[in-house]
Amino acid sequence: MSSAPTNDGSRIWARSTVETVLMAAVGLLCALSVLMVFSASSVTSQNDYGNTWKIVMLHSISVAVGLVLALLASRIPLRIWRDRLGPALLVLSFGLLVLVRLPGMPWSDGVGGATRWIKLGPFSFQPSEIAKVAMILWLARLLTVHQDLPSRELLKRALFVFVPLVGLVFLGDDLGTVVLLGIVFVAMLWLGGLPTREVALTLGGMFGVATVALFAFEGFRLQRVQAFLSQDQYAESANYQLNQSKISYAAGGITGQGPGGSRAKWGFLPEAHTDFILAVTGEELGVGGVLLAIGCLAAVVACAGMIGMKSRDRFGQLVAWGIACWIVLQAGINVSTTVGAMPTKGIPLPFMSFGGSAMTAALVAVGILLAVSRAENSAPARRATSRRRAR
Repeated sequence: MSSAPTNDGSRIWARSTVETVLMAAVGLLCALSVLMVFSASSVTSQNDYGNTWKIVMLHSISVAVGLVLALLASRIPLRIWRDRLGPALLVLSFGLLVLVRLPGMPWSDGVGGATRWIKLGPFSFQPSEIAKVAMILWLARLLTVHQDLPSRELLKRALFVFVPLVGLVFLGDDLGTVVLLGIVFVAMLWLGGLPTREVALTLGGMFGVATVALFAFEGFRLQRVQAFLSQDQYAESANYQLNQSKISYAAGGITGQGPGGSRAKWGFLPEAHTDFILAVTGEELGVGGVLLAIGCLAAVVACAGMIGMKSRDRFGQLVAWGIACWIVLQAGINVSTTVGAMPTKGIPLPFMSFGGSAMTAALVAVGILLAVSRAENSAPARRATSRRRAR
């Protein structure tokens, strides 16, 4: 009888350690993000706003809001996320994705021909970022509450919601997020216990639809693929941004040029403070800075996976694993595009790139991970209390 409390105590200690590592990694990423966004955006901010600090101030506000929301999210019981907030976020995502597509509305904001932002004063956000969190929570609930349904019926219910959701994201000219959502969706189906054959058929169908969409509707993306396959031929056109990114990495070398020493931010590397923030990090902080960022991202993913493995709640498991898939995929795509291992795609680096909605969504996801871990931490304590009362 005396060993049970000891085991419960060791589990609580282990989970607390995972939480500490998770929070430390996210904290380091946020601090590094503010530093690098300021350095990478200072010239652009001065040119666009007449203020060197404007962009980093907006970014710092996003980080602060995200951290507050993460704290609040961590305090919400897991059952509330499952039964109330998850479905509510899904409805909100659909509503905002429809809202941003309404023509001629003052809140719609477009960049580079894409209409996927809602603008409120100096701030703008992407509904697709909310959709990432909403989809993970909704799908985890579906696979938990209806796990006894036949696999085909479960898949039909999942696709009934998922297809229109990604369809709205696709209409905003955001094929990258569609692909990301699709892979996370398939991964969660497999982790949720659906037969491998059905999951493979679903993945194959999605790949086919994405290929057709690429050729039928995304002509400029075909150019990106061609540029990726023939990088020298498009060195001064489609691959200009990629080549400047590679130059930044090379210029940084092992030790880097030092904070503020980037050449790329002087207009040579477009979107230096957003999708290519890691290239500026490499130029200024060298290999050590890049490895620090990637190491912290790997720690976040590892902690999410461990929280999922240790959770005894099926919903909590699937949520944690879904978040882990999201972060590792998005980070992998971003890093790969900045070094030329994948065609260029506007996917931000989690916890690092400028972008209020992306940063806020990622930090809320961390808060949800802590809520999953906290639910497991409280369970052994409740069981130990019950045993003491029984004795």
